[in-house]
Amino acid sequence: MISKHLPAGLMTIFLLWNVSPSSAIEKSDVPADQEQQTLQMVERHLPELTKMLAFLRTNTPREYERAIRDLNRKARRLAFSRERGEAFFENELRIIKIETQVDLATAKLRLNDDVSLRKQLRENIVQLQRLKAERLRLERELVEKRISKLNSQLESIDQRIEEFDTNGALVAEQAYRIQLRRARRLNGANKTNPSDSRKRENKPAAPPAKSSDTPASDKPSQSSSPTLPPGSPQS
Repeated sequence: MISKHLPAGLMTIFLLWNVSPSSAIEKSDVPADQEQQTLQMVERHLPELTKMLAFLRTNTPREYERAIRDLNRKARRLAFSRERGEAFFENELRIIKIETQVDLATAKLRLNDDVSLRKQLRENIVQLQRLKAERLRLERELVEKRISKLNSQLESIDQRIEEFDTNGALVAEQAYRIQLRRARRLNGANKTNPSDSRKRENKPAAPPAKSSDTPASDKPSQSSSPTLPPGSPQS
């Protein structure tokens, strides 16, 4: 059985990932890029797992694949946190380290119930909860910044709406003249429509108005006496 050949302390890793020491040796099917990303994280941040993973890779490739996939989820979390900023990255890194310590302490307790291990496990869990609370505070700050940015955008939109409502006609006229300039017709912007001019030119002229006054030669003289009929007495 493989358990007879385990280096001191490596039995913990079997309990950590629920590995059976008598697992048959099978070929691992871990994608190369996933394996590389995971091993880089382990080498930089979780060196205590290096020997354990090396043993699994040599003796139980199937369980090695399982461990790599589990650790790769943490590696992706770490990579995502880096994109969000240094504070998120540092917080996530500390969470991953403490999570690993909690898992290792739990696995060791399955082998040997020890008071110091219980104390360490409790302290790690308390610290882990504090780190998760800190992550939530970082999330809150990020959301507040987004809300502030959205409020600024809303204020800008409201201001533009007010400008359109107040100066809509002026804005439309300016846009109209811009389009005329693009069409190279700006100089004729105030000209009358040519078709209207042609209509006025083709309209027949109105006849001259008749005068209501009779020429002086045709009017009876107001100073001359009226003609009396024959035989009428003269005044």
